[in-house]
Amino acid sequence: MKWMQCVLGFGLCLAATLPASAAYVQVDNFESRSLGALAGQGAWVGTGSAAQIAAQVVEPDPANASNKVLHRVGLGGVYIPINIPDATTATFYLRFRRSVATSDDVFGLSDVAAPTTLTDFSYFEAQSGINNTNLRARDAGVNNNLATLQDAWYSMWLVVNTTTDSWQGYLQSNDDPTYATQTQMSVSGDNTFTFRNGAATNPLVTLLIKASNGPTTSTFYDDVYLDLAGQNLTVPVVPEPASGVLLAIAGLASLRRRRR
Repeated sequence: MKWMQCVLGFGLCLAATLPASAAYVQVDNFESRSLGALAGQGAWVGTGSAAQIAAQVVEPDPANASNKVLHRVGLGGVYIPINIPDATTATFYLRFRRSVATSDDVFGLSDVAAPTTLTDFSYFEAQSGINNTNLRARDAGVNNNLATLQDAWYSMWLVVNTTTDSWQGYLQSNDDPTYATQTQMSVSGDNTFTFRNGAATNPLVTLLIKASNGPTTSTFYDDVYLDLAGQNLTVPVVPEPASGVLLAIAGLASLRRRRR
């Protein structure tokens, strides 16, 4: 059985060298959620009327039925507690996909613990969103178009600085050739966006996703992560180390059979 010991040793070494996502902590990937309304599951809270809250649902990914995602549809929204202290650089990661060309979705981070009023967008500090086919960034009092979005999944990194009360955004997509490689978002050469409400000394305590102006909005969200250790432009969804070990065992066992 010496060969098996070698295989296991190799597999453990391989697992140790798999790409890591450092200090990312999962906020939600929706896999443990039941299909149906998200509000009330875990720490998620709804905003809007009862019917609007009920319409924000967990459902199968349109591109992969075995994967669960949040479908933010019509008017209404959801939020969940997070914690980015003041005087911190942190990275907020999520994936999104617009499914119609008439979306008006807003997502981002707030310093308000209970942003319950659907029509109040002053809750946001680091604010991005989707307006029709445009990805937007709020820079203090101005909304700026950053990118034209396809009906495709995108990864987005928001690197948030609560010392300077600003953020930077990065975009990548495996389905949109324009963003096949990770690209920093900018407007006329400016790649740093000021919090919506300007300077403050508050921590960011809520992730908020909502729409109050787009009744035909339909956007999917998945894989929400947070890293409080600083800028982290890696993808937090990586193979489990055990999977790497099993692949190593299978591969080396096959090689040994061929050498007999």
